[in-house]
Amino acid sequence: MAMWYTLGGILGAVAVVWLMLLRGLAE
Repeated sequence: MAMWYTLGGILGAVAVVWLMLLRGLAE
């Protein structure tokens, strides 16, 4: 079960980074 929480945390962090990059490129 802990593995799923770890994967979720990594995917969440990657998603946030991607959103920040896309927002920066949009400007």
